[in-house]
Amino acid sequence: ARMFASLPVKPKRSILFVAVTAEEKGLLGSDYYAQIPTVPAENIVANVNLDMPILTFDFADVIAFGAEHSSMQQYVADATASQGIALTDDPWPEMNLFTRSDHYSFVKQGIPSIFLVTGITSNDPKDDAENMLMNFLKTHYHSPSDDLYQPFNWTAAYNFTQVNFAIGLEVGNAAQRPMWNADSFFGQTFGKSYKHAYFQGRTNVAGYRQVKLVSLNVFGDDDFIGLIEPEWSLVIRKDQCLFYGGFVATLVRDHREFLLCRFCATSSG
Repeated sequence: ARMFASLPVKPKRSILFVAVTAEEKGLLGSDYYAQIPTVPAENIVANVNLDMPILTFDFADVIAFGAEHSSMQQYVADATASQGIALTDDPWPEMNLFTRSDHYSFVKQGIPSIFLVTGITSNDPKDDAENMLMNFLKTHYHSPSDDLYQPFNWTAAYNFTQVNFAIGLEVGNAAQRPMWNADSFFGQTFGKSYKHAYFQGRTNVAGYRQVKLVSLNVFGDDDFIGLIEPEWSLVIRKDQCLFYGGFVATLVRDHREFLLCRFCATSSG
């Protein structure tokens, strides 16, 4: 939070830091917040879960459980690459770890989420990283021996902080909100139906502003088939209102064409 607050240019999206309780009792704290958030639920675009990183060795990779289910995967890949850290696919799919931590409460509310943990390789060739991780889970996880006397690698802590900060910054500044992949079980089960349109503007040779639909993201609409190549449409300013002269795109639904979109907006954005 301090790193985000100290940025000279703030992220385009707000970022909430939420500390939840009673995870071991059934994700109670996160489930309560996911159902009764302090901001409008539709404005929560993603969740990045920081649960129990095992920082006992200088990890060289991370695992982002759930990234493959949404466009979050690209944000994670870009963030890890910027930090020189490898991104490893889930090596234990049989353990269903994506459903076993606080982020899953947000998944059930239709919010794309990831659960980031340290990986199974180390920058120190003497470390058997995967064995060290599994041994910790076997001997100390949910045990009184999981205390401050355990070895702690401060380089790992620094790198884990940096990579999570980078992921948050990628999502916070992304032009498009994260979206479930069309074939994701979790997206199909919990995802909300939505359509997001993104427009490009320009000034033509006559000095008029024009707008064109450059992408349309659709999830949860089985009737939607495709998008015909959009054209530039004239925008005329009058009385602080933007009038779209003509149509900027055509949708195809049930083999019929629908024109999108002729409307008046009250802002000049």
